Amino acid sequence: MDQPSSRFRYLLAESVMIIVSILVAFALDAWWDNQQDREAEQAYLAALHSDFLETRARLAVTKDHELEVIRDSRRLLGMEEDPPPTGTALDSMLFAVWSLPALEPVNGALDELVSSGQLRLIRDEPLRTALAAWAADVEQYQRREGWAQDNWNFLIAPSVTRDMSIAQLAAGFLGESPTEPHPVDHSASLSEQYTRNLLVHRWITARDVLDALDRLGERCDLILARIEPNGPGQVRD
Repeated sequence: MDQPSSRFRYLLAESVMIIVSILVAFALDAWWDNQQDREAEQAYLAALHSDFLETRARLAVTKDHELEVIRDSRRLLGMEEDPPPTGTALDSMLFAVWSLPALEPVNGALDELVSSGQLRLIRDEPLRTALAAWAADVEQYQRREGWAQDNWNFLIAPSVTRDMSIAQLAAGFLGESPTEPHPVDHSASLSEQYTRNLLVHRWITARDVLDALDRLGERCDLILARIEPNGPGQVRD
């Protein structure tokens, strides 16, 4: 009886050791995979932080541009204490008013994260949700920017090409301009209803773009707040 019993205990112990070894191996594999995921997550968070900081700076530049457009439009419409400038100063102001916003968010890290199917690595749920919604937020903003572009193409460009001197308007931007055989006094156009309507319309599109920028900026700030070092998105093991 002792020999079979000993044999049974030996086989049982061997089986237990095999099972324990397998479980330990699984645990080690899971731990290693988790470590790899955490390292990848931290690398993505660092890249996202850099990209969204740059995007926030670009948002600020675009916002300043559109605020300046509104201030200049109001001045050209005679709504400010300072009267509209004349001569080359007026040309430069008109050029600035007719110029359009061109925001280009920095999406390299996020595009890679999404296209590779690695968004799941971001453990912070509010951050993951905000990142997933970012492309739609940008698209919504770009529709407003596109509307401003359409208005420029169909309303402003024909008037500028027909009634103003592009060489004069762009002289400050180019640093030089072709000789204008028939210089245009652009101050005369400020009293014309069509030009005033264009200025009001540019003011409207700037206001619309600013509203969209504010919404995009809120999302950008939310993302950055959760990615900042020691922020909610920086989950520690």
